[in-house]
Amino acid sequence: MAKLPDLSSLSLDELNALIAEATKLRDEKVQVRRAELLKELEALGGLPSGGKSKPSAEGRTRSSPRVQFRGPNGEEYTNRGPLPKWARDLGIKDKAGLEKYRVAE
Repeated sequence: MAKLPDLSSLSLDELNALIAEATKLRDEKVQVRRAELLKELEALGGLPSGGKSKPSAEGRTRSSPRVQFRGPNGEEYTNRGPLPKWARDLGIKDKAGLEKYRVAE
């Protein structure tokens, strides 16, 4: 690695300007290198058509968590998070106490 110049004589404003300029230059070089690598990878057949390296999250949906327990009045609990109020009102202290309210699969 090349020896860096002595920056101790620069003012705070000069250092901030230097950092901003260096960051901008680095980002430009990263973009150029990334484009080169993507072209090379596409030429090797490593990318699906479209040239995107990551699939887009757009259009994908997550399913809702499945109900695992149902209270006496139809309340639902997916076993995520703390015990629901209806279970605490019934005197249930932990998730093991919910077993008799488990929904049949």
